[in-house]
Amino acid sequence: MAAYAQSGVVMALLIGIGLLFIGRTKSRQPRSLNSRLARWTGYALIVMTIFLIVVGILQYLAERSHSYGH
Repeated sequence: MAAYAQSGVVMALLIGIGLLFIGRTKSRQPRSLNSRLARWTGYALIVMTIFLIVVGILQYLAERSHSYGH
């Protein structure tokens, strides 16, 4: 159960850092290449974290359903 808590903390940190990247670029007026790159980095972190959550849920469900047939 501790592994789930650790995974949750890591995922929350990744989402928080992604939101930080997105939030920092919204406050700047000039749209430079660095601000666009930082915004896309934030979006990529959030999307990858959501993908990891989905894969983790699917892995958990696969382990639970595997034991029924044996």
